[in-house]
Amino acid sequence: LAAVSQKGHVYCNLPVNMKSDKEIAIAAVGKNGRLLHHCPDALRDDPEVVAVAVRNEPVALAYSSDRLK
Repeated sequence: LAAVSQKGHVYCNLPVNMKSDKEIAIAAVGKNGRLLHHCPDALRDDPEVVAVAVRNEPVALAYSSDRLK
């Protein structure tokens, strides 16, 4: 979590079980909203995760689920 909080891009290289952790995903998209693209489908459909990503980088909405677009 600390590494992702400091350098969001490390999220891309995490194993799937860690990418699925909501707290880690929020830390990543809080640094770089475009990292929503690397989140599992369930998190791209999570309103809280998407809101953090879009607040950081409005274009991240393109990576959210169809339901949230």
